[in-house]
Amino acid sequence: MRHLRIEVLDEGGVLRLVDPAGRVLGRRSVAAGEIDALIDEVAGAYAAPAPPLSTLGHRLHDWLDGSGQRWLSREREALRGEGLCVRLDVEHRLRHLPWELVADNGAFLVADVARPFCRLRQVSPTGRAWGAANRPLRALFMASSPEGVLPVLDFEEEEVRILRAAGAGGVELVVEERGSLAGLAERLRDHGAGYFDVLHLSGHADVAEGLGPHLLLETDTGRLDRTVAERLIAAVEGHWPRVVFVSGCRTGEAPERGVEPSFAERLVAAGAPCVVGWAQPVGDLAATAVAASLYQRLGAGERVDEAVARARQDALERGWGDWHLLRLYADGSPLGPLVTRRATPGRQRLRLRPAHTEFLDANQASRVCPHDRFVGRRRILQRCLRHLGTLHQADANYAEGLVISGMGGLGKSSVAARLCERLSGYRRLVWVGELDEGELLRVMAERLGPAATKALNEPGVDLRQRLRAVLELLEDPVLFVLDDFERNVEGHAAGRPRLTGPGGAAVLAPAALDVLDAVLWSIRETASPARVVITCRYEIAGPTGPTRLVSVPLEQLAGPT
Repeated sequence: MRHLRIEVLDEGGVLRLVDPAGRVLGRRSVAAGEIDALIDEVAGAYAAPAPPLSTLGHRLHDWLDGSGQRWLSREREALRGEGLCVRLDVEHRLRHLPWELVADNGAFLVADVARPFCRLRQVSPTGRAWGAANRPLRALFMASSPEGVLPVLDFEEEEVRILRAAGAGGVELVVEERGSLAGLAERLRDHGAGYFDVLHLSGHADVAEGLGPHLLLETDTGRLDRTVAERLIAAVEGHWPRVVFVSGCRTGEAPERGVEPSFAERLVAAGAPCVVGWAQPVGDLAATAVAASLYQRLGAGERVDEAVARARQDALERGWGDWHLLRLYADGSPLGPLVTRRATPGRQRLRLRPAHTEFLDANQASRVCPHDRFVGRRRILQRCLRHLGTLHQADANYAEGLVISGMGGLGKSSVAARLCERLSGYRRLVWVGELDEGELLRVMAERLGPAATKALNEPGVDLRQRLRAVLELLEDPVLFVLDDFERNVEGHAAGRPRLTGPGGAAVLAPAALDVLDAVLWSIRETASPARVVITCRYEIAGPTGPTRLVSVPLEQLAGPT
């Protein structure tokens, strides 16, 4: 894309058109009060219940073009097989106007397929150069849905659409399930600076008197946490991905009719190279569709500026009335591709394996539901991840493992599969049904390699110590998933499960109990981040001693699980 910048000089008295090399292509004076009059005219009409979008677009085009100077028209006529990105300084309230509506000869410029048009609000002229990574796109996704905040957003559909849109090239989508600022900061620190290409924050946002623009995030217990930009900036600690998409209403809106910077602009001013947001309340379906289109293009190796322009274009063509509300803020960094094209020689392949395939490999009889039917279990996932991610043994949330219990058909295996996907840095080991020492060693030897196999088969060493040696040997933590564990309950095969443990818990067969005891003990003794996830129809009476199994019962939902 060809980039041009319109600079505002002399306290708004002069506009200057500059090319990427810094050459001045045009200069014109602005009469006193002209910008204020334009803002009053356009902003007032834009705020109407049924704004005249085409009329406003032509008015904005004429103002940018200049009387007789034809800045915009001349540059577009000179394009040959490329698009045009116009960077406009955010000073003097010009940030507030809907430049996305710019139109000429009865058509919005964004609709021009041959010459895609991108409007960009430039916060700073400085930036840094980036190169395209020769691998699939990496995105960190966090949705927030605090308790008591309505409407409840369909963030699960948004996640599914992003994954589906990425297509054959794929996207390494890491999901931070907690929806909290602390969870986001921890995830960014764990992966380190430069790991993610995109940070996608989905949820409600608002602009309130006395607080200004802010996100409606969650606390670690799911309560509302009104988060201003400065708190998000502090949590990121400078580890900004190249693109931040704050998919919340009014995140791109400049309050006080453009006097104050938007939430998105504040992030760019703090170091984020490029931030995408929404200028007004936007429909859930439109936001999801635009996100899907954007990530499809970014994952395919398109330029950032062109991907945003095409996403707006797609929304307009498909009749989404909110297309013009998408706002792009950036510093002076180039907006080239984040990753290479899929056919680039040597491009890394996506190495994430869907969790449901692990269950199928383990002869899973009950079907793990697909992403687009997995709804209504977010609070369960949050609770499970809180226990699985707590490493300090003195913490009240600490446990070596958890038991997801409930009747058949409630989605226990589906919850376990989602936990596997959320814990993407773990090596998954899945067993279905009956478990004894031989079955445990068989699967571990198949999946963990020769060094682990040697330690597992050390003669004259009991199972506890062999497992301890393996956990100390492995660099990556292990997630032990014991699915359909009710088959290990005494009397289950005969239809008379023994439920005589404490509180009516199920009593395990000795072979399974010994294996579970050894696994939990080895995790505790090594202080390993390895964990155990069990799905079972019953609460189980686990091993006695210092190890801990947390019970997470599932309840019936009105819809699919």
